[in-house]
Amino acid sequence: MTFAELAAELAGAPVALPLALARAGAQLAEEGRGLGQANAAARVYSPASGRGTLGDSVRGRSEATAEDVLVELTAGEPGTPAADYARAQELGAVIRPRRARYLAIPTDAAIRGGLRSIRDLAQPRWVPRRAGGWLVFGPAGVLLFVLTPGPVTLPPKFYLRDAWQDVVRITPERLPLAALMGLEDAA
Repeated sequence: MTFAELAAELAGAPVALPLALARAGAQLAEEGRGLGQANAAARVYSPASGRGTLGDSVRGRSEATAEDVLVELTAGEPGTPAADYARAQELGAVIRPRRARYLAIPTDAAIRGGLRSIRDLAQPRWVPRRAGGWLVFGPAGVLLFVLTPGPVTLPPKFYLRDAWQDVVRITPERLPLAALMGLEDAA
């Protein structure tokens, strides 16, 4: 049963019904946020940090009007680097160096050590790669960065799309139940 069919069937219902549907929308948004975060953690996971900021950026929001309940899932604030990163992880992307000759890809050891750049290393050891680029080792001989001329292709992860599909799948179960609860509250 769609929301429109449910609304038509329950037209003239007590005032508690819109409130119950708004609550159901908020629960769906929160559940979608949790699903998106879980998917992001499972598919875009950094063993070094134990979790990623991508999952932390997933938000669920709901808005109820007299005729509709809007549920929205987003990742990152629009127009920010976090949103660009979220889009690349969701849909896939080809990453190329823009301001340098190579892409510097940190290893888990670099992330665990809090290194954000090769410039943070006191005495890096540079070893050329056969495929082009460089391997950069730290003082203890630990591989910290891989430099590649690019491009690097990120495959799509679809963490947010799959969470949304789960929300769409459970919505028909939740809305009639919310409507019944709203009718009981009004009685």
